[in-house]
Amino acid sequence: MLALQWGGGEYAWGSATVIGLFVGCAVTMTMFIVWECYMGNKAMIPIALLRDRAIMLSLAFAFVFMGSFVIPVYYLPEWFQIVQAASPMRSGVMLLPSVCTQVFGSLVSGLLAKHLSYHNAWLFLGAAFLCIANGLYTTFTVSSGSASWIGYQILQGLGCGVAAQMPLLIVQLVLKPRPRDVPVAIATVLFTQYFGSAVVQSIGGAVFQNALRKQLRDRASLDDTQIAMLLGAGTLGVREVATWAFADRWAEVIVAYNEAITTVFYLPMAGSALAFILAGGIPWANTRRTKGDDDLLGAKRADMLQSDKQVAV
Repeated sequence: MLALQWGGGEYAWGSATVIGLFVGCAVTMTMFIVWECYMGNKAMIPIALLRDRAIMLSLAFAFVFMGSFVIPVYYLPEWFQIVQAASPMRSGVMLLPSVCTQVFGSLVSGLLAKHLSYHNAWLFLGAAFLCIANGLYTTFTVSSGSASWIGYQILQGLGCGVAAQMPLLIVQLVLKPRPRDVPVAIATVLFTQYFGSAVVQSIGGAVFQNALRKQLRDRASLDDTQIAMLLGAGTLGVREVATWAFADRWAEVIVAYNEAITTVFYLPMAGSALAFILAGGIPWANTRRTKGDDDLLGAKRADMLQSDKQVAV
């Protein structure tokens, strides 16, 4: 992640530092995978879990889906403060549409999941909503009104709310015959969600930095020193620095930031589209108890009663 954050910004992509970080990442990842394979079912992530298609695809879905959700959560406040001239407090308030609809979506999907036979439909619905929202974010301009960013956030919040928790429910359903593996599977899904958020956010940062430098050069005709001045001002100080340092190019600077931020949204749009495709590979497992489940439960209870009788004798 350091290589992604530093590449094209702090250091050139071809610098020894960035290349060394990528090589170190590859070596460390290879060692981890080899060790996990060597340990087998005693590994931190048991190999038996990863051999199950439903679990493996649920992990992949969780990785790209949460990564696609965190990008707008991080870059929408940037857009609000720099392009829309909102204060940090107001930019937080402007995120409420996505927050509220995410909570609403989680409640609705959680309640309806008990009555529907399959969880997979929520994966498709959530990924589709999130993909559409991120695609609409790419259409932002400096003159976009509140109707745009409120409506788009509603789609984003609903998408995350209805689908984010479904991989957790799917792995529990798949591992119903092996209840001892459920805690490990849940922990792995949660780790994958947070790890995906961190990785995709790092990639998004690299995309933003490179796009911003290009836009400032092309649109505002700024040199490297002036660009460094703007980047050093931080989100809150961009408009102030642009006003007194580049008064004649102030509008071009704001447009450059708008273009750079909207460019980042292509990344989560692609990620959520990939999540939609991954959802198609997850087997459709019936959540309702079948006759086979009842027979298995009855057999277990009979065995327990028989064991109790033998102990009593």
